[in-house]
Amino acid sequence: MPMDQLKKESLELEKIKAYFDQRLSDWEVGKTNDGRLVGISPSFISSYKNYPFDFYLQRFLGFSQEENDITDHLDARLVGVLFHEAVDFLYRPISQGGKITVEHINWMKEQVDAALKHGLAVKELEYRPTSHGRNHLLVNLAKIYLNQWLSFEEKRITSSSIQIVGIEEEFVFPAQFNIWGEMKTIHLLGKFDRIEMESGVLRIIDYKSGSFKDKDLKLNPMQFEAIDPEMPISSKAYQL
Repeated sequence: MPMDQLKKESLELEKIKAYFDQRLSDWEVGKTNDGRLVGISPSFISSYKNYPFDFYLQRFLGFSQEENDITDHLDARLVGVLFHEAVDFLYRPISQGGKITVEHINWMKEQVDAALKHGLAVKELEYRPTSHGRNHLLVNLAKIYLNQWLSFEEKRITSSSIQIVGIEEEFVFPAQFNIWGEMKTIHLLGKFDRIEMESGVLRIIDYKSGSFKDKDLKLNPMQFEAIDPEMPISSKAYQL
């Protein structure tokens, strides 16, 4: 239903300012004492632009959609988590400078079930039954995804030399912004699913287990000049 605009009163402004004034023990890497990254990610920006009320609920009032999820069903996001964790397991042995070889792909094909078992053990998935019903079908779908991915990789190495540079690599870039008349350093942060060298070309890869259309990846430079909630933009475009 229609909602009144959430105006930035003094309380909201103070909360926003406090978020960027957090004291970091290691400023260069943008982390708190407990190892948590502090800054702005693509999902942070797209949430602010596209879903301002949800942004307000989650960032300021502390509500978390994930924490309130009391069902035992896997959804599209969790299937994505499972796929990411399984791929991470398969590539971890050569994650630091190793080349993808026929031998390694054959090993990965044998380890698909073990990779899915590893993925299902992560915090968000460990209590969801997968032996029957809808969850069982979704896990088998993830298995199909993995086997298709490995077939794709097998074709690539027939014509290219592929070296894994990093898996699940965090990045932090300190950028200067003028905020309320005061120059501040804000960390732009995120995580690379995978970095590789393919025949001398550096590639940054972001795994997508869901569907999207070409228009979701169109970039309009004007939308990056200012964070304007009236100009929504796909979170996938922001990730690019």
